[in-house]
Amino acid sequence: MQETSNVNKQNWATKLMAIVVVVSMVGSTFVLFAPEASARTGSDSYGYTFKDSSETEVDASWTELVGTAGTTTLLSSSTDGGQGPYDLPFTFEMYENEFTSWGNGGDNGYITLGVAISNQWTSYHIPATQLGNTAVAGAWFDGGFCRTSNPTAGVYYNTIGTTPNREFIVQYQDQGAWYPSVYQCPSAAAADALTWQIILHEGSNKISVNYKDTNGGYGSDNEQATTGIQGSPGGSSTGLEYVYRNSPVAFNTLDDNGGSTVEFYAPPPARNDIRLKSTSVPDPISLDKSNVIAATVSNNGVNCDTAGDCSPVAETDIDVTAKVFSIAEATSDYTFDDRTDPEGFTHEAIQGADAWTQALNDGKGNHNEGDEGTDDGAWSSGRKSGTLGGLFDVPQKIHYDGTDVLVANFGWDNVKKISTATGTVTDVIGGDNGYHLYLHMVIDVTEDGTNYYTLAR
Repeated sequence: MQETSNVNKQNWATKLMAIVVVVSMVGSTFVLFAPEASARTGSDSYGYTFKDSSETEVDASWTELVGTAGTTTLLSSSTDGGQGPYDLPFTFEMYENEFTSWGNGGDNGYITLGVAISNQWTSYHIPATQLGNTAVAGAWFDGGFCRTSNPTAGVYYNTIGTTPNREFIVQYQDQGAWYPSVYQCPSAAAADALTWQIILHEGSNKISVNYKDTNGGYGSDNEQATTGIQGSPGGSSTGLEYVYRNSPVAFNTLDDNGGSTVEFYAPPPARNDIRLKSTSVPDPISLDKSNVIAATVSNNGVNCDTAGDCSPVAETDIDVTAKVFSIAEATSDYTFDDRTDPEGFTHEAIQGADAWTQALNDGKGNHNEGDEGTDDGAWSSGRKSGTLGGLFDVPQKIHYDGTDVLVANFGWDNVKKISTATGTVTDVIGGDNGYHLYLHMVIDVTEDGTNYYTLAR
């Protein structure tokens, strides 16, 4: 469901500043009810619950990936290094965060959302900081793969089904304990390994862990496994643990060939749950053109007409409040007439070297830096000769623009021309030429090829 609301343009601070707030409504898939509680369930503080296939409504079905068209072999040897992140086929929401990528934890039996995490072969209680923010542990222990005993051992993944009911499946095929898989391969202990899957369900955001075979042939492969999910809603870590360092088969009435499933369910949505997911503000804000400020709002609620009726009701109107900030305007007054004013434009003489230069340092401690950096070819007024006196403060700069530089020299009552090619200074009018210019508070000086002009207060 997409809804858009626009706020009309407003006049502000004598300038037209248009604020257009675009609100995109993203409708969620409606999860109407969480499973009913029973003896084989658990829950966490956020509201996730689990049920396993000892309950009649949980189906321990298996979708084989090995040999199936479209299946990707992710890992075929023993390693603690992670793989990914890789793109998910659909956006998956877990603990109120949305993810579009995933990573695998090597041969150690866990996947993570958003990032890939390596070298976590020792399992801990869920939630575990070692697995980062968001993770699913199917059989987390120090695992390995022995392809000499099991030719198809490894990690596989595939997407099964069609939109909007796809399943993203990661299959651990013949995952054994690290020691026999590496140091006793081939052997009977390495050959009798675990096979299981993690399934992410599109739309419902349900998580399933299917166990095809949980009876391993080595003590640590099915007695040290940890299973559970974890996330960070609002930045706080939480999780739901199904089993810690034990075999899932120990918690089910199963035959020797396994065939069990545990399902993790997100909490049921609230009746009305509108959330601001993201905003976009132009940088910089324009004061004379339209600015588009966008906001994405997620509607996670079921919008029931009445309590108990969960028929979705479309959102047609959204109230948007936009607050427009103001910019403080300040005016600085300078008195150019008062040469003793420390805030004035030219308030003191600072003598530099007896030459004008484009060098970075004139040898007197005056550093020549133009507005575009230390090597922009600027002429700095810190480069003054003895005949020029103190016309400018060091922070002021004269920039080379391809022509000679004119200086109205108050100290000697003349106009001087500085050659940007040679750095030589020539009196062009006044001073030694016998003219009295009576220069006073000159702001600018220029020429037209025949005459010289000064602009003064």
